[in-house]
Amino acid sequence: MENVTCKKRQRSENWLEEDKHLLMDLVRERVSVIENKNTDTNTSSKKLAAWADLLCSFNSMCKGGTRTLPQIKSQWSIIKMTKKKIKSVERKNLRQTGGGPHPTTNPENADDICSWLPNEFVIDTNEFDSDEINQIGEPSQNKIKVDGINKLVNVENKSSDNVSIHKALR
Repeated sequence: MENVTCKKRQRSENWLEEDKHLLMDLVRERVSVIENKNTDTNTSSKKLAAWADLLCSFNSMCKGGTRTLPQIKSQWSIIKMTKKKIKSVERKNLRQTGGGPHPTTNPENADDICSWLPNEFVIDTNEFDSDEINQIGEPSQNKIKVDGINKLVNVENKSSDNVSIHKALR
């Protein structure tokens, strides 16, 4: 057998909280470009320029060591994932039963990335998905016309009222 030696990856220093907040502030200034979901050439070149500008600004102002672009992008996605997990737990706690005090939620503030990245934290809904049961909100309604009269019918209501309405439509 050959003696194979693997080179260990050089570990970078841990991120300071001040550096994370600095990164969030710098991304907030460029969020419309950095988080743009378009994939055309112009958008991609604007994103690269925005990330390069952010990298220069970050390395000139950070208190820790200098960072590379992949490290900054990775930390930004970690920050977003962490916030999504927190929001998910808050949403789950709102639905819990069992009494007790109402769970507290953090008020929206300027540091909250949910306020300046609203499309990242939207829950997709589908009435045919089992997750629809857990969605907060008004039941969706459909308008149907029976004998020239418009009526609203709850989609979630699967009672005999719907059956009689469907029979009336035949």
